[in-house]
Amino acid sequence: MAGPRQIWPGAAMRRFFAALLARETSLDEAARDRLAEALSKPIGRLLVYHDPSDGPTAAAGADADAPLPVPVPEPVPAPVPALVAPEPAAEAPTPAAFDPFAFSVVAVLKRSGPAALLERLSAIADADHLRRLADAQHLALAPAGGTPVPDDLDGLRHAIVAGAEARLAERRAAAS
Repeated sequence: MAGPRQIWPGAAMRRFFAALLARETSLDEAARDRLAEALSKPIGRLLVYHDPSDGPTAAAGADADAPLPVPVPEPVPAPVPALVAPEPAAEAPTPAAFDPFAFSVVAVLKRSGPAALLERLSAIADADHLRRLADAQHLALAPAGGTPVPDDLDGLRHAIVAGAEARLAERRAAAS
């Protein structure tokens, strides 16, 4: 056969299925005809590349009735048990990392006032943490007058409150 061809329903399609079933199964002729008829009814058309009724093709180069070679799978190696790392010795628990966004300084100031904000800031006992909080929440620690940033905890807390008040005032001015 030179190339693919279409087979339409009818005698040609029944003949195709009968030849295919005769070649591939050991059915008797009555069963083969009955099955060929049943297969050809629901099919509108076939595009056939090799018609078994044409005989073996020269392109096949092998016996058409010979069984196809079955690939032999490669043996799968046995799974290697996973190495379990020994548990490290019990160490002292590391302190929780400081979260500069644990609360909003401006929101606490606006809702609860400066006294409540100072109370929240008094829970932070590290000057570096207070500086990180001010930096993360974009609060100016040094007033516009150029006074230096205080180094003590109380001075830092009051500078944060002053920076939050200035930011709140800027928001109100921008909104009006």
